[in-house]
Amino acid sequence: MISSVIAASSSVRGRAVHVRVTRGRSAALQLRHFKPFRPLEVTQPGIVEAVVQDHKNIAECYKVSEGGKRSTAGHRGVFIQTLFTPAQNYKDKAGDPIEQAKWGNQLIWEVARHSVAEEIVVYPSLRLLPNGHHVHHQALVQHQQIKDDLHILDRMSKLDATYPNQLAKVMRDLDHHFKEEERVELPKLADHLSKEESGRMRKEFERMKRLVPTRPHPSAPDKPPFETVAGLLAAPLDKIKDMFRSFPKKE
Repeated sequence: MISSVIAASSSVRGRAVHVRVTRGRSAALQLRHFKPFRPLEVTQPGIVEAVVQDHKNIAECYKVSEGGKRSTAGHRGVFIQTLFTPAQNYKDKAGDPIEQAKWGNQLIWEVARHSVAEEIVVYPSLRLLPNGHHVHHQALVQHQQIKDDLHILDRMSKLDATYPNQLAKVMRDLDHHFKEEERVELPKLADHLSKEESGRMRKEFERMKRLVPTRPHPSAPDKPPFETVAGLLAAPLDKIKDMFRSFPKKE
């Protein structure tokens, strides 16, 4: 048997690899100290991660940045990428009323879409949890208060001396609401839903955000199907109004 040996050394993901190739009747490839690369199984985020992502994005519109574009740990260790880069939010633009007005508009836009889409897609499932009807009712009560305050904010001039105080009130209510959802309702909902159900709700939630109003409408119904119909009727007019508003540019 005629054989020839070719030896080679390489590096795979930082580890030395020694390759010995034998040609002949019994050709073989021998890899020493080498484990085949297996891509990590990436699971599609579900509805909980989508809701938490929205919470992060809304908070980023307002809070002072801490420097460096960053990811933050979301529900159960899932990392959520923040939407906006540092020095790009309402508080960071203190002293620049034009830029602050843009961030006020952005925050109203984000909260309005999130709240309606959540009520239509997510909140009906809360009724299936233990003590679910009470949980569902309390969530709607908190949303209504936020919508009322957001509506006042939306109608105010950005140059009004009381505008920052009204915006701060909205953010305090949102912070309380978000923390309660992330600590109580969302973990229970995640345990209740299958991976398939959670993924389906996430897709519906993201789709609904493209269809619902972009301004607060506190007098509109807050339960489907009436909220869905009211939202679809109000959304086109809101989007026309948005054309005459200034918004910050996203990176």
